[in-house]
Amino acid sequence: MATIEELLKSMLTLSSDKKSSDFIGLPNNRETWERIGSGDSFAELNFQSLSEKEDFLKEWIESNPYTAIN
Repeated sequence: MATIEELLKSMLTLSSDKKSSDFIGLPNNRETWERIGSGDSFAELNFQSLSEKEDFLKEWIESNPYTAIN
């Protein structure tokens, strides 16, 4: 049986593994969310198509909940 300390450490590891604050250079912060909301092109990420950008943002949003803003 795991100790409380071991359980807490495993939770921290899982949390940090899932944290994507620098998901391809895009931090989970207010500015990024404002850019998503305003329909920014994210030109610096060099998307080849609108669908590529939409797929990326969908995955980014799933990995970076608004409630976990840095």
